[in-house]
Amino acid sequence: MKIIVYSKAFFPSLGGLERNSYTLCNTLLDLGYEVSLITETLEETDSYSFQFKVIRTTNLFEIFRVLYKSDFLIINGGISAPLCLMSWFLSKKYAPLYVSSNVYRREGNTIKTKINNWIRKGLAEKAAVNICLTHYAANQLSLNNKEVRVIYNPIDNDLLAIAKGIKEQEAKIKRYDLLFAGRIIKGKGVFLLAEAVEILKDKYNLDVKLAYAGEGPDLEDLRKTLAGKNISVAFLGVLDKKELLDAYSDSKLLVVPSTSHIEGNPLVITEALTVGTPVIVSDQPAMVEIIQSAGLVFQSGDAGDLAKVITEGLKQLLQLEEKVEEISSVFSPVWYKQRFESLLNDISNTPFK
Repeated sequence: MKIIVYSKAFFPSLGGLERNSYTLCNTLLDLGYEVSLITETLEETDSYSFQFKVIRTTNLFEIFRVLYKSDFLIINGGISAPLCLMSWFLSKKYAPLYVSSNVYRREGNTIKTKINNWIRKGLAEKAAVNICLTHYAANQLSLNNKEVRVIYNPIDNDLLAIAKGIKEQEAKIKRYDLLFAGRIIKGKGVFLLAEAVEILKDKYNLDVKLAYAGEGPDLEDLRKTLAGKNISVAFLGVLDKKELLDAYSDSKLLVVPSTSHIEGNPLVITEALTVGTPVIVSDQPAMVEIIQSAGLVFQSGDAGDLAKVITEGLKQLLQLEEKVEEISSVFSPVWYKQRFESLLNDISNTPFK
């Protein structure tokens, strides 16, 4: 079977979607499929070597030609109307892989948005299968008797090897109490985290060391917000694979304080848990499902509650680390591979509708 994976963004752009697309393609190769990836990221990269073919284009005719020669399309990122329509026209099976808990829906109450969501739902109905990153997201689909599979984001084999090496090292003093890793944007709760650290200092008389890993459009505003405040903060910038895992290992807690940004199954949670670092998340249901008992939850948008939960997390650190060991296996590459193997075996035996 010739499988096409579509990922709007891909390396050298760095983010959860890009890294998951890389893992997905390598998993499909391991299962013996012929794999190509289509991306709209036109910039080439020398930092990665790919065993699968990467087609960098925004030309719909070129994409059409590639799909014509394929057997199955996985759209990593959810519904893409042009690609779904092309696949349907060519009688090719396709599967959206939703990275957000909003699944096929776009936010807004305008007539245009409602029409778009109606079309996107129809395209989801036409899919061979819909793939979600959490059971919570799967419950949001509301499709008529369509098969839905839940496959958690895994850590890839490269990172797993690095993580094992890190965990085998002797215990060391943590450099940071709290780590944020991801895009530096307001909707990710980066300013809320800074506010909570201030509350920790003023209300709880607790000085913590905070680190931000990543970059984004609100980075400079965040720097200005924290400038002059008596808070220990480090801006780590964009980190490579090993540097990022080292940052998790160097931190007592990862904090994912997302507010208006709706998360699916952030890879940073998977990666942190794999190296043994507990996680604090806002109360978005998808993230609550993922961390299980290996972390703590605070009320989204409430800096005071986040500060309180951080104090609890630091007190319960040893117990939380024990819980991390119990659940980390569900993010393994082996688990991920088994579920895609089952899905694709079923797809190959299902006629196009």
